[in-house]
Order: sequence, then structure tokens, then C-alpha cells
Amino acid sequence: MSLPTFQSYTGTPEVSNFVSWKDAQVTTNDLPPDFVEKCKAVTAKRPRTVIAHILTYGYITTEELKEKYGYNHPPRAARDVREQGIPLETFREGWS
Repeated sequence: MSLPTFQSYTGTPEVSNFVSWKDAQVTTNDLPPDFVEKCKAVTAKRPRTVIAHILTYGYITTEELKEKYGYNHPPRAARDVREQGIPLETFREGWS
């Protein structure tokens, strides 16, 4: 089975880019039920928080990880998700 890939973004979104991020939103209805169950089975706090945010909004940014959740090392939060067996695609956006 090919697992869906979650998305996280590095950087701070500009207003012009935010709309395109919303268009890429993932809903749990778009995902295979067994994959959603695998995501919900994660019990560790940091990866569970990241996964829940992505299931709700379709993506997460490093800024959200820092500001909303207080994670001072966002790459570690992404790695925790991957260590739980959940594929996570990371994009680096170059904003000035």
C-alpha cells in the first residue's frame, strides 16, 4: 500500500502564498481509513500534536510549531512523526 504523505513547510507564509496552501488541504475523508487509524494510534505527545494539526488543516509550518505549540526545534517534531512510521514531506520556502 502506498501511504499518503503529509506536508510541513519551513518558513513564514506570505498572504499571497497562504491561499495556495489552503487549496492543498487534506481531509480525513481523502485518506485511506487504515492510514487515518495509524495516525490516530500515535500516542507520543509531540508527533500526535503535529499529526492532529495536519489532519485538521492539511499542513503545518515551522512558525506554527514554534508559536502555537512552543516547539523550539521544529525539525525534531517532524522527525518524531517520521519515526512513528507516518510519511512527512517537508518543503523549504524562501521568503524574505
